[in-house]
Amino acid sequence: MQLVSSLRKWQLQQLDVRLTSIKEQDELCTTVICTMQLVSSLRTWQLQQLDVRLTSIKEQFRVQEPVSLLLAGRLSNWKSFSNLLQGCQIKMTK
Repeated sequence: MQLVSSLRKWQLQQLDVRLTSIKEQDELCTTVICTMQLVSSLRTWQLQQLDVRLTSIKEQFRVQEPVSLLLAGRLSNWKSFSNLLQGCQIKMTK
């Protein structure tokens, strides 16, 4: 988490490429990967909550790359992202 604030634009782009390759390996990850498009400004407590939720998604997806890499960006629309995660969890429970 200490690295989150220090990532530069080119690093975020590389990260996006890596996450895209994960998406291609497992279509279930698509919803999570889409969050990269929402990148911008969460508060610390939101990042912590988000990290917990993404970790549980990671475990269900069995994604090798840490899903918490998504936190390298900051989300501009917390409510939309929250809905996105809920939709993702609903799909996984079916």
